[in-house]
Amino acid sequence: MLERKIAKRLERFYKKKEKKALLITGARQVGKTFIIEQFAKKYRHYVRINFIENPAAVSLFKNASSVDEMLLRISVFAGKELVKNETLIFFDEVQECKNIATAIKFLVEDGSYQYIMSGSLLGVDLK
Repeated sequence: MLERKIAKRLERFYKKKEKKALLITGARQVGKTFIIEQFAKKYRHYVRINFIENPAAVSLFKNASSVDEMLLRISVFAGKELVKNETLIFFDEVQECKNIATAIKFLVEDGSYQYIMSGSLLGVDLK
């Protein structure tokens, strides 16, 4: 398999154990999702939510009253248990979810899970 520079950057970012989410942007069809999924294999627990494949996922953050409620919604939607300090949550095609920028701030502050986001044309949509 072709090794990419981004793979090493992902490893370094998540070794720091900081309360941060990583956002990867770029043109469509350049391998963002592929490289993230390869990286996610290192985790015991992994959840991927794609806002284009699952438009209903946008409602996960709508009117949520707390971080716990958002996490419960994510777990139920994904059909997977979220295990603290062992789960990577990947939000794909985030340009389709207008509430993700606010939600991710509170999710990261909680510090129970690691987050990575990916999307195309974000600069246009988030401004």
